[in-house]
Order: sequence, then C-alpha cells, then structure tokens
Amino acid sequence: MKDTAICQSYLQFLGHISHVLDGGFSEGGDELRKHSWLRLPVGSKLSAIAGPKGAKVWMKTGHLPHAKPPKV
Repeated sequence: MKDTAICQSYLQFLGHISHVLDGGFSEGGDELRKHSWLRLPVGSKLSAIAGPKGAKVWMKTGHLPHAKPPKV
C-alpha cells in the first residue's frame, strides 16, 4: 500500500464524525473532498485511503453512544 493510506486496517469506533479540512479521501466507495463530512454509526468500521494530495481530517469519536434524539 502507498503512504497515502489513512487507515490500513479496519478500525471500529464507538461511532464517529469526520470533517475534511483539506485534501480528500475515499471510504466505502465515496469520495470525500474539502468541506465534506462523514458520520459512521456505533459499530461501523472505517477503511479510508487519502487522495493524491493527502487529507487533513478533523475527527470526533466516542460521543454518539451518549447522543439521544430530541423529544418531539
């Protein structure tokens, strides 16, 4: 694999949100570019590969198990 790999192995998070700050990456057949975001629910596995210009990504993990929907 090339140096552009963000995540070589499949990682399992407690749910996470990613926001692409610069560059881009592909995950699960989707191409995410600058200003794109990705939400993976609890138990999902991430397999991301950085694009040719690399990727600068902000990630927040572990907060989704505690999130509750608003009361309607």
